[in-house]
Order: sequence, then C-alpha cells, then structure tokens
Amino acid sequence: MLCCGCCYRMLPYDYEKNNIILYFRKRLSKFPNAKAGKMEYEVKQEEGRFYAVTEHGEAELLYRIDGNVMEAFHTFTPPEDRGKGIAERLAMAALDFAKSHSLKIKPECTYMQFFFYKHPEFKDYEEEL
Repeated sequence: MLCCGCCYRMLPYDYEKNNIILYFRKRLSKFPNAKAGKMEYEVKQEEGRFYAVTEHGEAELLYRIDGNVMEAFHTFTPPEDRGKGIAERLAMAALDFAKSHSLKIKPECTYMQFFFYKHPEFKDYEEEL
C-alpha cells in the first residue's frame, strides 16, 4: 500500500506553516472530483490507529502513546477518496480520544500539522515538535 506522502515527504520541523497549506492545496488539486458525492463510513479505533473503510480501501491515522503524548505519525487515505474530509474525521476522532484521556497530540505527519494549522481552536491540544 502506497503512503499518502507524509512519510517520505516529511517537512522539516522549521518549515513555514504557510508552505504546509500550499503543499496540501497543490496535492488536493490533483483530485478534481474531491468533493463529489456523499460517502457513508464510520470511523473506528483499534490499538494504535483510527480507521475508516471506504469502497476504495482503508483510510487510517496511526499513532503511538508516549506518556501523556499521542504521537500521530502517519495518515493515509486511498487516492480515490482524497479531498473528501476523511482524514479530517480521523484527526477529529484522534482529538476526541486525546481529550478524553488527557493527552496532547504531537503532529509528526504533515496532515496532522496541516490539521492544527487549519484549526487553531485546538492549539491547546497540540504538543510542539
């Protein structure tokens, strides 16, 4: 299974946050049907991951817990499902889990960095890199 790009294209920690949003806009522009259709799926959790099964495969957010920090280190969405909000729903599930367990999230993959940039209201739950 191919990666979404977050592992082999990890941005340096000091990368400007404006460039992160440009990076994702460029990637999403490759999927012209990104907002088409309404998908039915349920976000589920098992040890070390949140996932959703779509008609094109599994989308997932992988994490590990170290003390009081949830390290979100990989997010994958099948190419046909990108741009439809699935990764954001996985990130929200991770955030809800972190809140209920008094954890902070360390965004190690580029999608989670983008998520916290896009949602400054959740900054209190972000652990700095």
